[in-house]
Amino acid sequence: TFFVVVIHQNLKRVQMSNNNNEESEIADELTHHTNRVKKLISQSVSELKTPKRFVKEGVLKFSKSTSDSPTERYAFLFHNAILLTTKQKKGYKLNLSVGIKRDLVVENLEDPKQFTLNIPAKNITLLFEGEDEEQGQEWFEKVSKAVAGDYDLDVVDVKFKEVDGEQVWDVRAGLNNVQRRIIEELEEKLNQEDLTDYQKSYLEDDCLCRYLRARNWDVNKAFKMLMNTLKWREETHPEAITLEEIEADAEAGHTYISTGRDKRGRPIVYMRPGRGSYTKEARAQKVKYMTWVLENSAKTMRTKYTGIEKMSWIIDFEGAKFDNKTDNIKLSKDTIGVMQDHYPERLGMAFLLNAPKLFFLLWKIVSKVVDPVTNQKVQILKKEDWPNIFYFNDKDQVEEMYGGTLDYVYDFSEWKQIYFPQDEE
Repeated sequence: TFFVVVIHQNLKRVQMSNNNNEESEIADELTHHTNRVKKLISQSVSELKTPKRFVKEGVLKFSKSTSDSPTERYAFLFHNAILLTTKQKKGYKLNLSVGIKRDLVVENLEDPKQFTLNIPAKNITLLFEGEDEEQGQEWFEKVSKAVAGDYDLDVVDVKFKEVDGEQVWDVRAGLNNVQRRIIEELEEKLNQEDLTDYQKSYLEDDCLCRYLRARNWDVNKAFKMLMNTLKWREETHPEAITLEEIEADAEAGHTYISTGRDKRGRPIVYMRPGRGSYTKEARAQKVKYMTWVLENSAKTMRTKYTGIEKMSWIIDFEGAKFDNKTDNIKLSKDTIGVMQDHYPERLGMAFLLNAPKLFFLLWKIVSKVVDPVTNQKVQILKKEDWPNIFYFNDKDQVEEMYGGTLDYVYDFSEWKQIYFPQDEE
C-alpha cells in the first residue's frame, strides 16, 4: 500500500503540473536556471535531467587532491550537485560533477580562501579555493548548506516578525509574488464560505500553504482538499481524542512520538508494525490512534513560532507479518487516507528498517518515477546502512537500539502522564 500511494501521489503531481499554469510560474525559477546551464555545457549532464534549485556560479579553483595546486574552473552549484567546468569559446566543458549527499564532509582550512569536500564512499578529498577570502568563505558556506539540505526543494523559506514581543513565522514574507497572489485567492474563496469559528481557527497561513503545496499551488484543488479537511475536523475533532479511544494501541507501543528531534528540529515518530493486533475490531481504533499521533506531533512542532512543519519517521518492520487479508489492506488504506488527505506536507523523512526484500525491489522500480523530493525523503536501509540515519539525526536524538545514544524506552504510564495527566488523577 505504501508504494501504491507513493506512485499515486506522484502521478497526481505530474498531472496537476501539466494542467496548472500558476504552478508552472512557480517552477519557472528552477527550470530557467537548469535549462540555462544545460545549454551552456557542451556535454549531456545527467544531474540536470530534472529541474534543480540553483544556488551559485562563478570562478572556483579546484584539485582532486589536497597535495596538488588547484586549477581554475567555473563552477555551478545546485541544491544537490556541483558542476566543475572549463570555459571554452562557446559555453563550458564539464570536467567533474559531484552529487551532493548527506555523507559528504565540508571543512574549512587555515587559508580562508580554501576548503575541502570529503567523499567517504570514494575515499576522495577535493580541494577548493575561491578567488579571494570573501569568495572562498561564500563558497564554503553555500556548499556546506547544500550538504546540510538547506536548499532542498521541499525547504520552506522561513522568516520571522515580532508580534507582541514574540517571534512569529511571517509565512507570506517567504513567498514569491505568484505564491502570495495564489494564497490570497484561496483565502478569498474560504472567506466566502459559512465556516464555524472552530474551522476558521485552523486556517493559519502555514496551513493554507501546506494544502497549496500538496496540490501544486492549484487554488481550486487546494480549496476542495481543505474544505474536506474542515468538514472532517468538525465531525471528528481530532484534537479532542480521549484516552479511552486509543488506550489499547498506546499501551501496545507500536507507534509513539519520541523525545528526540532531527537536525532540523522536527519530531521523530517511531513505528513498529510488528507490535499489536490487526483484527477487524482493532482497525477503527488504530486509525483513531494514528490520527492522535499526527495531531499531537503537529502540536509539538509549535509551527507558528518555529517554522517547523514536518516530522521524521523511523519505521522498524521487525516481527511484522505481511499478508493480503482484507482487514490489513483496509487498515493501511484508512490510515494512509487520513495522513495524505488531512495532514498533507507533514512528512520530513522516513527511514524503513528491517524491511522485507520485496520492499527493496519495489522501491528500485518506484524510485525511477517519483519526484526527487520523495526520493530523498524515503530511505529503505539495510542494517549495514543504518548509520545513514545520522546524516539527518544527531546520535543523542536516536534510540540506542538503532545505533544512537538516546537512552529511552517507551513507557505507557509515562506516556499517560504526559498526554493525559487528568486521567491519572
